[in-house]
Order: sequence, then C-alpha cells, then structure tokens
Amino acid sequence: MRVRKLEQAGDDPPIVRGVVRPTCVEEVAAVVKDAAARHQPLVPVGLGSNVVGALVPRGDEIALDLSGLDRIRGIDPVSLVVRVDAGVRGASLEEALRRRRLTLSHAPQSLGLSSVGGWIATRSSGATSTRDGSIERRVLALEVVLPDGTIVRTPEVPRASAGPDLAALFLGSEGALGVITGAALAVRRRAAERRFRAFALPGFAVGLEAIRGIVQDGWLPAVLRLYEEAEARRFLRRPAEALLVVVHEGSGPALDLEERAVTDRCLHAGGLALGEAPARAWWRRRFEAAFLHEAERPGSVADAVETAATWAGVGRLADRLLTSLRPLARALHLHASHFYASGASLYLTFFVEADGPREALAAYDEAWRRALDACVEEGAALSHHHGVGRLRLPWLEPSLGSGIDLLRRIKVALDPEGLLNPGRLVPPEERQE
Repeated sequence: MRVRKLEQAGDDPPIVRGVVRPTCVEEVAAVVKDAAARHQPLVPVGLGSNVVGALVPRGDEIALDLSGLDRIRGIDPVSLVVRVDAGVRGASLEEALRRRRLTLSHAPQSLGLSSVGGWIATRSSGATSTRDGSIERRVLALEVVLPDGTIVRTPEVPRASAGPDLAALFLGSEGALGVITGAALAVRRRAAERRFRAFALPGFAVGLEAIRGIVQDGWLPAVLRLYEEAEARRFLRRPAEALLVVVHEGSGPALDLEERAVTDRCLHAGGLALGEAPARAWWRRRFEAAFLHEAERPGSVADAVETAATWAGVGRLADRLLTSLRPLARALHLHASHFYASGASLYLTFFVEADGPREALAAYDEAWRRALDACVEEGAALSHHHGVGRLRLPWLEPSLGSGIDLLRRIKVALDPEGLLNPGRLVPPEERQE
C-alpha cells in the first residue's frame, strides 16, 4: 500500500539490483553460497502477496525468486502427507489434492496468489483454522537452505521428543533465518457434507461471548466468523448488530450434534437464525479483498490490521482499536475469524480519504501507529497471520520484550553478516549492537 501511494505521488521506490530464479534446492543452495562469498544481500520472494512490506527492497539486494520451485513432489495417501516445493501456488496444491479427495484444509484469502513457502514463512492462517489449526499444524518437515548455503532437512515424523523442533525455528522467520525450499505437509480426507448457517446477534460483544462458549465447550466448526454491523451489510439484506457465519463439515450424528450445540448457544444469546443464505454468500466471496481497490484512487487508502488476544482482553482490544482509528477513518470494518479456547483474533479494515497521495500516506502511517500502539499496550499479538515485514518492525521489540535478544542471537548465529532478507524480522541496527 505504501509503495502504491509513493508511485502515485511521483516518487520512484527502490528496486532490487537483479533477480535470480532457481528451479531446485541445489540451485538455491548454490545461489545463497555464492551470495555469501560476495557479501551480497538476498531477498527470498514467493508469489508476492505479502501485505506488510516484507518484499519492499532497500535497493542493494538481489531477489531470489522461488516461483520456479513449483513441483508437487508426491502425495502419500496412506500417511496422508503431501511433499511440495516451496513455490507451489496454494490453489494448485489444493486442486491436486481435490482430485485425490483430499485437502490441506488451509485456505487463506490469498489462496490463489500465495505459495506454500510464503505461508510457512509468515505463519499464515486459513478460513478453517478454528477447527484445523494454522499452517504450523500442517507442517511435518521442512527443507531449508541456511545463509551459508547448507541444505537442512528436518525429520518427517508426526512428532518427536529429540531436542527442540527445528522446523518450528523457520515458521514465521520471513526469510531472515533461511530459505524454505520444500515441505512435507499433513493433509486430510475431504468432508462428506458441508452445512451453512448464519445468525443475527445483538452486538459484537454478545457474539464473542457466544463463540467463547462454543469453543470452550469443545465444539469446533470448520468456520466461525463474526462481523460487526458495518461489515455484516456485505452479506445481509436486513440490518443486524452482528452477524455470525458458521460452516459445519463432517458426517452423521457428530455433525448433527455440533450443529445443534452451536444453534442452541446462538439462540440462547438472543440470536436469530437466518438460514443458509448469508453463510453461502460469504463462502462464494471468501477469497475477495475488495478493500485493496481503495489504493487505486490517489487520495484513498485502506488496509487491514489483524491481531489476537485472550478472551479476557479481546473485547477491550476491539473497543480500543475502534476508538483509536475512528477519528482518522472514513469507515471501519471489524470481524473475528480465528478462535481458540484461550482467545480470538480480530481483523480491522480501515478506509481513509485525503486530499492526495502524500496526505493519504501520512494518514495511513498514523492509523497503523495507533493500531500497533494499541496492540502492544493491550498485550495483544502484533500480528495474527500476516507477519511483521517492514510495516510492523518498529513495534517488534516492545511486543517481544526480552525475547528480542534471543531472536537477535539466533539471527547472528545463522547469518552473522545479515545478508539474508536484511532489515526484516530483526532491525539491522539493533542486531549489530
């Protein structure tokens, strides 16, 4: 978003010095080793759907384009494991699995625009994460090229108690600790039946409390999405203070029991059953990101803040975000879409109007400052599933606290010259102290 505003203002954002496009792990290792010998910074690039500035260059790097690593290496229907190159497009992987009546059950909004490696590098979440977990639950093993060109392959086992989980080190590493080149992922069989339900609820806070009861009682529908009034209008013909979209998947009595338990909880909270239509409307449009079109008008800007907090604080965090950004924004849309026994994520989309691109950029920066200050001060996650990138980097240290020193030590141990994805994950000036 920032780059688009700069272009509209007539500025020329920095570009990389060059692009290298390997097609296998051995070629990646050779490129990384050569770059280390030349003291040349590298930026690993997947399919480029990141929205937090992770790919915005400084101007001295070479882009390591991983889209050439696009092979599905094999599907094991006995173990329910798929082995893939990191550059495989999400939608292509899901289609290959669908033909085997399987699914990864990881469908972020960017499914057709993002790669497996990008998901892993940012710890992404998909629409069914409440039931299936996020990408970390799918990863069995990783293949990674370290900053010196060494190829590391972690054991492909369902679980181990043999020291720390080395694969987990690279989940969320955003290309700063190593180049992810391949993965073994757990898949599951496709559901026999899918049911859609929707409920109008008397307020966003009431909806959160109903969902807390659902998940803490042990019911985990494939999809739970709670929209406050402004965003609920996208799916409803009638006004509602809050809309809850539910998708149940499964078969037989277990599916019936889950549906009944969720319905009872919603009705007990004062909800009104709306049938299937609003939920089906969401399902058809679940990969849309219409707010991004706001960037095409020079004086307009829009973006989304995603965070997470425990149940004890998530309602207060929602109020704080809305109160902080309302004076700046033409409109605010809030929903919650990933739930846990201990808490929930929030997703706030803000829309800003200004006189021109530079004014819009200033308002954009101020909106993000207010939002991330609120997240840090409320003890919430700096990001739930988009990652840190350049956008959130100044807030990483106050968010992690003393943990930032451990992260710096890991970075220095693996990449002492800071050549891999410099300026991401660990601020370079902090790392060199």
